[in-house]
Amino acid sequence: MIRTIAIGFLLALLVAMPARAQNFQRGLAAYELDDYETALKEFALLAHRGLAKAQHNLGLMYQNGHGLKRDDAKAVQWYRRAARQGYAPAQNKLGVMYRRGLAVSKDYGLAVKWYLRAAAQGYAIAQYNLGFMYDNGWGVKRDDATAIKLFRLAAAQGYAPAQNNLGVKHHRGEGVPRDDDEAVKWYRRAARQDYALAQFNMGEMHRRGMGVPQDWDQAEKWYRKAARQSYADAQGRLGRMYAQGQGVSRDDRQAVKWYRLAARQGNAKAQVNLAVMYAKGQGVPRDYVQAYMWFSLAAVQGDKKGAQNRDQAAKLMTSQQIVEAQKLAQEWRAKHKNK
Repeated sequence: MIRTIAIGFLLALLVAMPARAQNFQRGLAAYELDDYETALKEFALLAHRGLAKAQHNLGLMYQNGHGLKRDDAKAVQWYRRAARQGYAPAQNKLGVMYRRGLAVSKDYGLAVKWYLRAAAQGYAIAQYNLGFMYDNGWGVKRDDATAIKLFRLAAAQGYAPAQNNLGVKHHRGEGVPRDDDEAVKWYRRAARQDYALAQFNMGEMHRRGMGVPQDWDQAEKWYRKAARQSYADAQGRLGRMYAQGQGVSRDDRQAVKWYRLAARQGNAKAQVNLAVMYAKGQGVPRDYVQAYMWFSLAAVQGDKKGAQNRDQAAKLMTSQQIVEAQKLAQEWRAKHKNK
């Protein structure tokens, strides 16, 4: 009798497990198609039944506000449930929440704890995040050697941010001998995965002739790849190339276009350069109000050129124009304060 019950129980498990897997895959497929209603239904059911990866995905939906109101506290709740079952992606996410202080008190020590648990399972993103903590001395003593070791582990799995950071370490000579050839190797690996920061860094190396021959065409190519992903530094660099005719035909309108894209993201250098274009009437009609506004926005961020040029522009403006420009700057800051 006992044997019959045991066999029946095992058969039930064999039947139930594929069904659970199918439900999870159905939820995953729905999520990837932005069908959040179906995804939420499948993940929630499985999460309440204790499936760790469903708990993790439900946490993601709460954190991203997909299919329901964004709620970081509930995201943490579900990440924690999955993390306690040893699910590495959830352990990593819980670390992120503690590092950033989202719905929990910011605690670098606890961030390191959870990153460490996930990294020990070979989870590349957690290896990178733990390396980042060692690189900055957050929750642990700063240690370049340990940071590099962790970046290498993640980079070996093809994780682009870790590959880029290895490039940075070699370029700066932090924890390893300075070696721009090695830096370019790692930047290129990450850049080929469309990682914008690495693409920008490839542009920098080609522009400056470091680890590769100086090549403005290659610099422009990599900057443009990063700029198209809205990477502000690359947009600003492209603007400068067009403004100065470096690697491209000089084109003030193109310069303004790229400066503006970067400036709208809060890039102070681009804000100053855009303001200069308005002040000189290059690529746009001369407009001291716009110039003053962009100089002011850069100055608020501590940019000395922004502050100096704002004061110089004021000498060419009426008091009414200055008031208008100040109002525009205030409105812009209010609109973008959370971005």
